[in-house]
Amino acid sequence: DSSLARLLALVNAAQRFDNSTADLIEAPRVPTNLTQLVGEATLNFREILASRDIRLVRRLDDAVMVRAGRGMLEIVLQSILENATSFSPRGSTIAITLSQDHDSVELQVDDEGPGIHADKIDRVFERYFSSRPDQGGADQAPHSGLGLWIVRRNVEALGGKVTAANRIGGGLAITIVLPRNGD
Repeated sequence: DSSLARLLALVNAAQRFDNSTADLIEAPRVPTNLTQLVGEATLNFREILASRDIRLVRRLDDAVMVRAGRGMLEIVLQSILENATSFSPRGSTIAITLSQDHDSVELQVDDEGPGIHADKIDRVFERYFSSRPDQGGADQAPHSGLGLWIVRRNVEALGGKVTAANRIGGGLAITIVLPRNGD
């Protein structure tokens, strides 16, 4: 049953991916307020976070602008927040930091989950890669291994870079650096 559920999740994810790819390829790159998008994305997750007793801390510079398709960034934010939420234990904190300097914008999402084994961290952005600790729950949702791959694909299409690192003391940090060219 779990293999069938995972296969169904992969098929559904691949279909969604195919449908959205064409729209994203041709999406116009316009000045986009990333501060506002992060705020909206976190509002959409507040019920999920509250139900799991996960605290959200936001440190956002004002009016951070990038040149991007809004949909591309919304998918990136949704995927990163879904990943952080799915790994975060009850009572933990997810921190989102958005800052800018003269040339670039940096978005970092830190969770307090288990992190990822050092020999697998370089694979975290590969298509269909998923590494989940066995939590022994039959109600655990299947994961397709596409979320962070889509993040990398979209960020690189915007001229940026995304990395993952284990946090000292536990958890995972996903960091996105984009060119600051939305002015």
